[in-house]
Amino acid sequence: MRRSNVLWLVFLLIGLVFGAVAVVLLTSGAPGVFGWIAVACSVIILASTAVGYRRSRFRP
Repeated sequence: MRRSNVLWLVFLLIGLVFGAVAVVLLTSGAPGVFGWIAVACSVIILASTAVGYRRSRFRP
């Protein structure tokens, strides 16, 4: 596995962890603001991971 692929895999895992935290926060009794902030962070991280991975595939 190339180093750039490992980097994008780490970002993917971070995004998934943020998503799991968001689900826990939204389903628990915690204030909803923190859950929605975690959802926004997760979406941003996962979107930037997908774009970065696609762009890195086109480079030699």
